[in-house]
Amino acid sequence: MAGEGFFSRFTLVLVLIALVAVFSVLRPETFPTYTNLTSILSSQTVLLVLAVGAMFPLIAGEFDLSVGFMLGFTAMFFAVATTQWSLPFGLAIPLVILVGAVLGTVNAILILKFGINAFIATLASGTVLQGLTLWLSAGRVVAGVPAEITAIGRAQVAGMPILVFFAAAIAVAAWFVLDRTRTGRLLYATGLGREAARLAGVKTSKLLAGSFVVSGVMASLAGMMQTANLGAANPDVGAQYLLPVFAAAFLGATAIRPGRFNVLGTVLSLLLLAFGISGLSQLGAPLWVSSVFNGLALIVAVAIAVRRRRAVTRG
Repeated sequence: MAGEGFFSRFTLVLVLIALVAVFSVLRPETFPTYTNLTSILSSQTVLLVLAVGAMFPLIAGEFDLSVGFMLGFTAMFFAVATTQWSLPFGLAIPLVILVGAVLGTVNAILILKFGINAFIATLASGTVLQGLTLWLSAGRVVAGVPAEITAIGRAQVAGMPILVFFAAAIAVAAWFVLDRTRTGRLLYATGLGREAARLAGVKTSKLLAGSFVVSGVMASLAGMMQTANLGAANPDVGAQYLLPVFAAAFLGATAIRPGRFNVLGTVLSLLLLAFGISGLSQLGAPLWVSSVFNGLALIVAVAIAVRRRRAVTRG
């Protein structure tokens, strides 16, 4: 039983090590290099921040399907504010964070005050945001972001993009809140049984509302990171993040703390997916492989979760 518990907790770590070993043997000139490592990590910074934000509603027992669209809208808002409206980035940054918080609050109001199912409410609000993004951008890529913003987005420390360290700091902060504070424990309790938690005196509505606000703020940070890194904002960028975010969160819930969404598991799942896709690409796999890889990962993660839940119920 102890061996099974260890394997269940660290399966992602073992699979990640195996992937790195296999691809290093197959592509020794390009895969096991510092350049490849920095490329993989830098490609996951935006996704990591977005996935960490999406975890908060998931932990509380709800979905936020608007996260990708919030990223797209706030990325565009940041680009437009600093280019067309000529706002200094010192003012634009807190403004975009405020926008993210407001968007998260709107989701919370739709769910808690109007009683709309979270799946439907956030899908609808995300669709609205997609339309607003097209309106804000006039359907075009907005480029010409000020140099001081792109300088931050492309800055490096020891050859590693500074956004990697920023994303890591956010992940550590989220881990601390969720695993080491009373708020985190109560949020998990809310997700495990909202009515039971409410009867025990937990302010479940406030926690649930807060989880959507956190999701919105994280999406706005991810959006600004995207714009700063690219120096532009694309009105079609948001939807492409939806599947990878939930694939990472659900796959991460199969490891470290199996059955529970957790930050370290999410980080490991992102690395597993990123290293896998990078390795396959270096072997000459076509572009569509990444979508198939992410989709299969989500299916496997949900299947494992369902199987574990059934086992617990039978036990």
